[in-house]
This record gives sequence, C-alpha cells and structure tokens, in this order.
Amino acid sequence: VLPFAENLQADLLAFFHDRLKVQLREQGVRHDLVDAVIGMEGSSDLLLVVRRVEALGAFLATEDGKNLVAGYNRAANILKA
Repeated sequence: VLPFAENLQADLLAFFHDRLKVQLREQGVRHDLVDAVIGMEGSSDLLLVVRRVEALGAFLATEDGKNLVAGYNRAANILKA
C-alpha cells in the first residue's frame, strides 16, 4: 500500500461530507441535522445521508419530534443540575 493511500479514503470522505454540508445549508437545511446524520455509522453513502437528513427533519417537524426534543432537553437540564 502506498503511504499516501492509507488515509486517502478517509480524506476524500471528509471532503465530500464538507461539500455536502455546504450544499445542504445553502438549501436551508439545519446544520445540526446534517452533523447528526454524518456522525452516524454508514455515512459514506452520500445519497443515504441526504435521505436521512430529510427524514430526520420531517420527523422533528411533527408533534412527536417536538416532544422528543423537549424531553431530551429536560433530561439534559436535570443532569446538569
């Protein structure tokens, strides 16, 4: 294996993730949704990343999604105290 090729795949994926983040932000997607999905395992499939961001955004816009975020925030605040 060539010395420069060892990290090539990881470097390329990081580059594509950065470009995808910029593209999605320009489309109005929340940055925290993109970061959450890219942080998941299996984020090397960029089309799947986009679909997951769309699905997460759609879920969080529902009443159940809002309740989930509110519950998480309450639990985080309790743990801080």
